[in-house]
Amino acid sequence: MCERGALLWWPFECIRGENRLSFDVLAIGSTLVTVIRNFNEEVFTMGATVKNVQDGWRWCSRCEGLFFNSPGRCPAGGGHVNFQSGIYQVPLSGGGQPNWRRCRKCEGLFFFGNSKPDGFPSVGRCPSVSAATGSGHEPDLLNNFFPDLDNFLAGLGSQPDWRWCRRCEGLFFSGHPSKGRCPAGGVHDGSQSGNYNLFQTP
Repeated sequence: MCERGALLWWPFECIRGENRLSFDVLAIGSTLVTVIRNFNEEVFTMGATVKNVQDGWRWCSRCEGLFFNSPGRCPAGGGHVNFQSGIYQVPLSGGGQPNWRRCRKCEGLFFFGNSKPDGFPSVGRCPSVSAATGSGHEPDLLNNFFPDLDNFLAGLGSQPDWRWCRRCEGLFFSGHPSKGRCPAGGVHDGSQSGNYNLFQTP
């Protein structure tokens, strides 16, 4: 077991018996860098593990969803609103859950790893309708995202309480009393979701 001490972007201390390992997690541009400092009072050669991330993700205060850069389309009507939102980073590699994609129509992040009864991938429900994908999301296949699921980032300065909605396949923030607005109607349903953790750009 590891004990996590006070964290500030983000020094981390792991104690196993009499062994002590300290390292820093830094945000540098669009990368997260882990720098090993010492182990049992012996200084290692400085090394770094780089994880690619994409900046520019925002929380929408109207639908509670995560969206990228442009306003896109919000299920509450009009475009997403980034007022009061920080800038979030979503990993493009690493130990998180794969198969998350940006929707080219609404700009939201949705899970593209489930299958429909006919065997084709589920594209959930999108607030924007098109001839190509109908009422489903339109995945941008260029980037495969790996948001952290019940894993290492919990307690490391990341924000918890992000959930997968089983009705629209989107990622939304579940830390508020309101569960936002789901494009499938009503509010998001995170009852079958694990806990996702996201970093914000300082």
